[in-house]
Amino acid sequence: MKKIVLVPLSLFFFTVLANGEWLNPSEQICTQNYGKVTEAGCKSNWYSAKKICSASDARLPSMDEFKELISSCGGNTKSFKSNKNNAQYQSCYKEKSLHALGDYWSETFYSVRLASPWIVNLESGYKNDYANGSSNYVTCVR
Repeated sequence: MKKIVLVPLSLFFFTVLANGEWLNPSEQICTQNYGKVTEAGCKSNWYSAKKICSASDARLPSMDEFKELISSCGGNTKSFKSNKNNAQYQSCYKEKSLHALGDYWSETFYSVRLASPWIVNLESGYKNDYANGSSNYVTCVR
């Protein structure tokens, strides 16, 4: 006898890339792990972002994974200004249910300041280190 298991679609949304699945955490997982749900997605500090991804059976993406995402969409990881005017790049990451409204947390720390993980703004591909107590968007990989 075949068993059919139904999983509610609202649990998570994911996109498969060469380096794995990218997913946006569900509203329930976001709020249960001290995140805040906004129109554009889940926001939290870095510590909660790690918990949110873990509860989604995933983890925060590394800087290498963000660079691969940017490159796979036709973006440039060295010249951020060119990405804003690159229509292919702009539509590609949005098709993967990511957005340009803010910065995403990375699991990778800036080497000089160990309390400052990298953040990535997908609209430009720009990266910067940021205080881990600040609020940024959460996307996960598995």
